[in-house]
Amino acid sequence: MKTLNTITVEADKQRNASGTRDWGTFRITSRCCLSNEMVKSICGRHEMIGQSFTFNETKNEDGYVYEGSYDCWSD
Repeated sequence: MKTLNTITVEADKQRNASGTRDWGTFRITSRCCLSNEMVKSICGRHEMIGQSFTFNETKNEDGYVYEGSYDCWSD
Protein backbone atom coordinates (compact mmCIF):
# COMPACT_ATOMS: atom_id res chain seq x y z
CA MET A 1 0.00 0.00 0.00
CA LYS A 2 1.32 3.42 -0.96
CA THR A 3 0.65 6.21 1.52
CA LEU A 4 0.72 9.89 0.73
CA ASN A 5 0.72 12.66 3.31
CA THR A 6 0.58 16.31 2.38
CA ILE A 7 1.54 18.83 5.03
CA THR A 8 0.10 22.32 4.52
CA VAL A 9 1.52 25.38 6.25
CA GLU A 10 -0.48 28.61 6.46
CA ALA A 11 0.90 31.66 8.24
CA ASP A 12 0.16 35.27 9.08
CA LYS A 13 3.56 36.88 9.68
CA GLN A 14 4.28 40.39 10.97
CA ARG A 15 7.51 42.37 11.38
CA ASN A 16 8.02 45.72 13.09
CA ALA A 17 9.47 48.67 11.13
CA SER A 18 12.94 48.37 12.68
CA GLY A 19 13.14 44.63 11.96
CA THR A 20 13.80 43.68 15.57
CA ARG A 21 10.59 41.75 16.20
CA ASP A 22 8.73 39.08 14.21
CA TRP A 23 5.42 37.58 15.32
CA GLY A 24 2.44 35.82 13.92
CA THR A 25 0.15 32.84 13.84
CA PHE A 26 0.30 29.58 11.92
CA ARG A 27 -1.83 26.60 10.98
CA ILE A 28 -0.32 23.28 9.91
CA THR A 29 -2.53 20.51 8.58
CA SER A 30 -1.52 16.89 8.04
CA ARG A 31 -3.35 13.62 7.41
CA CYS A 32 -0.87 11.92 9.78
CA CYS A 33 -0.10 12.83 13.36
CA LEU A 34 3.08 14.92 13.76
CA SER A 35 5.31 14.87 16.81
CA ASN A 36 5.89 18.08 18.77
CA GLU A 37 9.48 18.12 17.49
CA MET A 38 8.29 17.82 13.88
CA VAL A 39 5.90 20.78 14.31
CA LYS A 40 8.74 22.84 15.82
CA SER A 41 11.04 21.83 12.97
CA ILE A 42 8.49 22.83 10.31
CA CYS A 43 7.94 26.18 12.03
CA GLY A 44 11.69 26.75 12.31
CA ARG A 45 12.18 26.13 8.58
CA HIS A 46 9.49 28.72 7.86
CA GLU A 47 10.96 31.24 10.34
CA MET A 48 8.00 30.98 12.69
CA ILE A 49 9.69 30.26 16.00
CA GLY A 50 11.13 32.44 18.73
CA GLN A 51 11.30 33.19 22.43
CA SER A 52 7.54 32.71 22.62
CA PHE A 53 6.19 29.67 20.75
CA THR A 54 3.03 27.71 21.42
CA PHE A 55 0.57 25.50 19.55
CA ASN A 56 -2.41 23.22 20.05
CA GLU A 57 -3.26 19.98 18.26
CA THR A 58 -6.77 19.01 17.20
CA LYS A 59 -8.07 16.14 15.11
CA ASN A 60 -10.86 16.38 12.56
CA GLU A 61 -12.26 14.20 9.76
CA ASP A 62 -9.40 15.19 7.41
CA GLY A 63 -6.51 14.62 9.82
CA TYR A 64 -4.62 16.73 12.31
CA VAL A 65 -4.48 20.50 12.74
CA TYR A 66 -1.73 22.36 14.62
CA GLU A 67 -2.54 26.01 15.34
CA GLY A 68 -0.27 28.33 17.22
CA SER A 69 1.62 31.57 17.54
CA TYR A 70 5.17 32.80 17.92
CA ASP A 71 7.02 35.97 18.90
CA CYS A 72 10.70 36.54 18.21
CA TRP A 73 12.85 39.49 19.31
CA SER A 74 16.33 40.25 18.04
CA ASP A 75 18.90 42.90 18.89
